Amino acid sequence: MKKILSISLCLFALAIFSTSCDSGSDDDDTVVFDENMLIGTWKYEKDSKTTEYERFFSEKGDSPYENYKKGEAWVEPEVTEQDAQPFVWSITKSDNDNFAQIHLSENGTASPVTYTLTKLTSTEMSYKDGSKVKNFTKVVK
Repeated sequence: MKKILSISLCLFALAIFSTSCDSGSDDDDTVVFDENMLIGTWKYEKDSKTTEYERFFSEKGDSPYENYKKGEAWVEPEVTEQDAQPFVWSITKSDNDNFAQIHLSENGTASPVTYTLTKLTSTEMSYKDGSKVKNFTKVVK
């Protein structure tokens, strides 16, 4: 009986001491951005004739997207600002997929996309989808 108890205590101690703990260090590749810096209109020069715009609001999304904030996007010259497509967005710290947009169509379908936000300042924003990087500049009116 003492042998079983002794082996059980050893296994318990091994389980306790082999558990990894968070060092409290933020040395991983995940970066946390201030989502308030995102509020406003951003443009991405896709090519010499096409410009993508994304506008981010601080207003919360409608049901069932209350945990997101509202936004809208358009691509000139094909789509004008007046016909912008609505989306909801959020920034989270989760496996480097920290920038989510859910594009909402008129027929009620939702198209979620997750990006890695790599840069966010008061004038510049960059995010990547796989290996493709989009560099935006903030539009000042």
